[in-house]
Amino acid sequence: MLYEMRTYTLKPGQMTRWLDLYEAHALPVLLATEGMTLVAYFKTEVGPLNRVIHIWSYPDFAARVHALASVAANPAWTRDFLPQAQPCLDAQENVLMSSARFSPLQ
Repeated sequence: MLYEMRTYTLKPGQMTRWLDLYEAHALPVLLATEGMTLVAYFKTEVGPLNRVIHIWSYPDFAARVHALASVAANPAWTRDFLPQAQPCLDAQENVLMSSARFSPLQ
């Protein structure tokens, strides 16, 4: 199993807008995409603020490539979500991870 942790740093004051846009437009597309599963979605409360962190799982790297290509080709993503969401973003970081043999998540 492959895990991807995405950390988005939002512009100050954009958290509510981001979460509303994500829930209404991005989440339905992503949850319907074959080969990817939402593991967790967080927003920071203490420490570095204005961040959302989400973790997705994929069976393998090829499934990730296929899933993200499917998302990128979806008009609901490119037309309804991205144009509204991009002005909220300040930075993005993606980390791909695999589980240690003793991790509860495999």
